[in-house]
Amino acid sequence: SEQQSSGDDVVRRTGWVFNNEKGDDLTLEEFVATGDAEVGAYLTVFGLRTPDPETQSIVEIGCGIGRMTCAFTREYASVVACDLDAGFLERCFETVSQFGRVDRLRTSHVLDGHTLDLPPNSTDVAFSYITLQHCDTDDALELTSEAVRITKPRGKVVLNYRARSP
Repeated sequence: SEQQSSGDDVVRRTGWVFNNEKGDDLTLEEFVATGDAEVGAYLTVFGLRTPDPETQSIVEIGCGIGRMTCAFTREYASVVACDLDAGFLERCFETVSQFGRVDRLRTSHVLDGHTLDLPPNSTDVAFSYITLQHCDTDDALELTSEAVRITKPRGKVVLNYRARSP
């Protein structure tokens, strides 16, 4: 992502963002719209719509360039977007600046790939989607433990796993 000059360029040149589709007609705005739709569905299905959007917080583990982060910043008072890739965190901030509420965003670099630099019991929701399957098993398990560690009592931990292909 650091080699492209804009979020639109990342979307156009990186096939993984649109089910491996590439092309000059793809836009960051469309990419974010796919995240908006998914976040809305997940918030409803998993009971994550906050009763008090002015105080609730969420940590997104594996935010990428901010596809879902934008919607989270519209739903939660505080969003911490975490990623292993510092370039993704920069793009996430840019994306949220365009399509979300940047005043509600903070980023956190996962330097070692498995430890969140966040205090215990500090978030209402820990969330991860399409990230943990890219991790080695030990790192995914450690990130799972970290998600539980940072979530407040009676908070929610929502993590997506998919078996890795051999």
